[in-house]
Amino acid sequence: MLSHEKHRLLIDCGMYQGVKTLRKRNWAPFPVEPSSINSVVLTHAHIDHTGYLPALVKNGFKGKIYCTKATHELCKILLPDAGYLQEEDAKYAFRKGFSKHEKPKPLFTQKKR
Repeated sequence: MLSHEKHRLLIDCGMYQGVKTLRKRNWAPFPVEPSSINSVVLTHAHIDHTGYLPALVKNGFKGKIYCTKATHELCKILLPDAGYLQEEDAKYAFRKGFSKHEKPKPLFTQKKR
């Protein structure tokens, strides 16, 4: 996060992946109010750099996202797929009963805003 006076620029907005202790960080409150971020610059399309964008938007981000055309094209594929996987993981956790929640929910869904 770069801040200057009243402008906040976030560089990348990725999801934690891997072991459960890291993945649980995706559910923690964002360190700043998402609506206070003016823009996001994406360095590239990998999920560990872009995967949290849907959750950021879901939680109030309304700014601009800047990236290359190639990153944009890949994100149009990767982010809905990540949402689908979130939905499937929540369904699986419900079926197998290993979530601490009665009805597990995905961090975000494949539905566009």
